[in-house]
Amino acid sequence: MANYDLKNEVNDKYSLRGRVFQKLREDILSGKYREHEELKEVAIGEELGVSRTPVREAFRQLELEGLIQIVPNRGAYVTGITAKDIQYAKEFGYTLKLLGVARNTDGEMEVGVFPMMIPSTHPLAHVKDAFNAVFVHGDAVDDAMFQGKGAGELPTASAVMGDLIAVARNMQYACCGRIGCSCYRDLPMKASGESRHRYFLRLIVEDRTGILAGVAGVLGNNNVSINQVIQKPAVDGVAELVVITDKVENRHLKDALVIFGEMSMIREVASVIRVYSGR
Repeated sequence: MANYDLKNEVNDKYSLRGRVFQKLREDILSGKYREHEELKEVAIGEELGVSRTPVREAFRQLELEGLIQIVPNRGAYVTGITAKDIQYAKEFGYTLKLLGVARNTDGEMEVGVFPMMIPSTHPLAHVKDAFNAVFVHGDAVDDAMFQGKGAGELPTASAVMGDLIAVARNMQYACCGRIGCSCYRDLPMKASGESRHRYFLRLIVEDRTGILAGVAGVLGNNNVSINQVIQKPAVDGVAELVVITDKVENRHLKDALVIFGEMSMIREVASVIRVYSGR
């Protein structure tokens, strides 16, 4: 693997971490890394001629943009988001983010971590760089957001020291977890197939009569309602059809995608991304 010394690049626009982020972002969006491929800190650091610290910090920013997912104790993996997905998100007024979502729906909990399109006007869409945020909707408090730095020397040191102090207190009082669980209700988890989301679909289709009707028919027959649709001009007999659905149960969308895979007029289901729909 040829080394690329990022420290010697003549570019004062970004910090070292920022330049690592920009380089990795370009590589991901250009297709250098495959979907679900693991990004290794050491290998990337050696390739770019930097230490692991700016690579790790760049990973955090890439995760915020939904381009990778960091799995604790396992690694960082490419989500498969493409430059075209980001372009379409902007056209529809969305920003791509990796979100952890938990909802209490009819006495059951929906929980998941996904790349999602979120309205560009939403406060979470403006969380960038080293910042993390938690957005909460409560019965009485309505909407509230808590934001702070989750990366960098001092925030990391503060978190580590907090853990060490907690361990020391537990040792002093011969106990574990001095602050107990604040849970007040035991709710079951909703089956993943019954979870309801809006979805962004990007389809590569043949440029021929009846495509839109065929796609709409399959979605309608599987209880999937269309909210928005765009068809781009065809190139060499192939066109892109972009659909944003209304809220739909995950199992119904999966049934429709199986049928799409069997239709000769649909060359490829290029992207399936959840769209944030609030509470």
